[in-house]
Amino acid sequence: METKYYWSLLILKSSVSASLWSRTGEETTVCVIGGQEKIEDSLADAVDKALSSCSDGVPADAGEPSDVVFGVSPDWVIGGQISHEHLVSLKELCEKLSLKASGFVVISEAIAFDIKQREGASLSAFLFTGGNGELFATRFHLGQPAGQWGGEFSEKSELQMVVGKGLSKLTSDSIPAVSRVILYGDSIDFLNTVRDILIDTDWKEATEGQVSFLHTPQVEIFSARDLLVAISVAASSEMGEISSVVLPDSDSTSGDFDSQDVEDLEVLGREIDSKEHENLSPIDMPSEKLGFVYNQDIRTVEAKPNFEELLDQEDEVEEEEVSSENLHKPTKNSSFANKQRLKGLFSGFGVKKKVVPVAQEEKLHIHKSNARRFPVPLFLLIPILIMAALFGAWYFLPSAEVNLAISPRSLTVRESFAASSGGQLDLATKTIPVVETNQTISGQKTIAATGTKTVGDRAVGVVVIRNGTSSGIRLPAGALLTGPNSLKFTIDESASVSAALSPTTPGTVTVKATASAIGAEYNLPGGDSLSVGGFSKSEIDAVVETGFTGGLSRQITAVSKSDMDTLEKSLTEELTDKVRQKVTESLSDDLLFIPESVVTSVVNRSFDRKVGDEAANLSLNLEVSAVGYSIARETLNALSTQYLSSQIPSGYSFRPEMVEPAISVSGENKRALSISLTANLLPDIDPDSVAASLSGKKTTRAQEIVSSIPGFVRADITITPSFPEAIRFLPFVKNRISVSISKSQ
Repeated sequence: METKYYWSLLILKSSVSASLWSRTGEETTVCVIGGQEKIEDSLADAVDKALSSCSDGVPADAGEPSDVVFGVSPDWVIGGQISHEHLVSLKELCEKLSLKASGFVVISEAIAFDIKQREGASLSAFLFTGGNGELFATRFHLGQPAGQWGGEFSEKSELQMVVGKGLSKLTSDSIPAVSRVILYGDSIDFLNTVRDILIDTDWKEATEGQVSFLHTPQVEIFSARDLLVAISVAASSEMGEISSVVLPDSDSTSGDFDSQDVEDLEVLGREIDSKEHENLSPIDMPSEKLGFVYNQDIRTVEAKPNFEELLDQEDEVEEEEVSSENLHKPTKNSSFANKQRLKGLFSGFGVKKKVVPVAQEEKLHIHKSNARRFPVPLFLLIPILIMAALFGAWYFLPSAEVNLAISPRSLTVRESFAASSGGQLDLATKTIPVVETNQTISGQKTIAATGTKTVGDRAVGVVVIRNGTSSGIRLPAGALLTGPNSLKFTIDESASVSAALSPTTPGTVTVKATASAIGAEYNLPGGDSLSVGGFSKSEIDAVVETGFTGGLSRQITAVSKSDMDTLEKSLTEELTDKVRQKVTESLSDDLLFIPESVVTSVVNRSFDRKVGDEAANLSLNLEVSAVGYSIARETLNALSTQYLSSQIPSGYSFRPEMVEPAISVSGENKRALSISLTANLLPDIDPDSVAASLSGKKTTRAQEIVSSIPGFVRADITITPSFPEAIRFLPFVKNRISVSISKSQ
């Protein structure tokens, strides 16, 4: 059985990696994986080095493989095709290195296919890649691309904000956030930084509640080795079913890879049998432009990549003049091409293929006869009439609905402006007028107090102060007495104590004393001895004459400073959200409100308690004002016309209302605006012309006809009534064909 060898080239932001794989029948073998090579002088030089790094592992029977499959970033692909700029680079690369392009695989979709293969479940996750000041995010939901977003950052400190922006843009009420994130790229330091940000950040707080993970995100890093394996297996699956996959042991891998490169690859170094492959979901069939066939021997199909043909397609103009009156307006959040449904992981580089001519329909000939006429018997006339009626019904009765799903062509520009209250749009000074809106809102909230405080009474008693010295002393009110366990007491009034009358008869005075603090421990019985101030107890002391009583203490709930801070922060956040909503609701439809421009301030606050007050609850009345601004849609339309109208490719129509603006705010005064304008362009299509071209055609032929429409993704054709396949045609009367055009999601 013949073995066919292919190269896989992984093209990342600043590096290239290569692997060699083969296909024998339904078995796919990844023979060798090379190391990563930095792109320095040119892409071709880096690819040449990457291919050379695999030389030691190339099988003897492989010869010099030339077929290559490219693994490319999602931002290389527009409308299901590689962009013109990158297509030219790949063409030059193939010519310089004598390679033959077989197709390409979008890296994010290869990862989704690999996850499906290894885990048996469709991927739902966020995918991040980037470096050098750029971040690109892709969202997959149940195995399908659900959105893409790209952002820029100038400093590392801005990366958290950009990651949060990507999560917010790709999260909606219909598709909530999932706690799985996959990172890939050629800068391990950058990927580790993004991983730490994803794990350490409270996204619910960072994105103001827009993104909330149920638990700490599960972050996985796909190494270059993982990506090459995924691209190779995904490419092989496009050529037909796979019964087994053989991967190289990590020891046989050429080049240097990180230690974590093989951690996530569960099938490393072993063969996947056919039973395990029963869990693989089939890939959609590629179109004829892909260069692969399904359930056929590829050797019987004459096909080869044709870069010139594909490059010429971008400049073609439809022969018939078409209009865009019935085009559907693009829906929101669809500015990136990979949100559209593609027919498979591969897209065409332009492939010529043999076309079997369709047999022409035989015409019905009516021959005149000079033979003698005989009356037609009734039993023959009835079947003839029935057949004529059936023929008329078959020809005139059918109706058809044809819905064309078209992939919009994305065109984006970004510009920076300074917001100015009033005035006019000035492109020279990059100043854009804004409309300010002020709103005030008040609210009240109560929380339970969490502080504690000890209250109670001090013990009181009577003491006799004894002076055994030869000199009298005078003690001021508040003089300190110290008892057992270092308990402190003070005398209530000043006292004079005479000198000792004899060595055995000290001078005495009786005074009242009070404990220095609250608590029952100060209740001393009579007879206890106390020291007086700083005097030696052997010379001057005090004896409790009447025991100290009345001392007690208890713990109460009181208002703390923390309670006040927590209550004010919580109520301020609630009122800020409400006042933003109030600002939005007050605007007319001709204004686009910018939520990030809102600046809030506290006008008035009033607590019903003070710190230390005994209370079970604490209430706050708060008044908040907000100032935000909007931009008139008419201004944005003028901006779109200025920047986009001259860049619209031939065969596509442009209307300012088709443009989706995205505005971010920065600066201390929130007056620096970054405006991104994305136009989702649909080709000019005349439904009547399409209906005329499909009239009387078989559905298979109709699919071939509409597939030539720029941006074509699929056609849903419904014929009523449904005749048997042999006599099922689209209506011969073109007015019975209804053609609608929609944007592919």
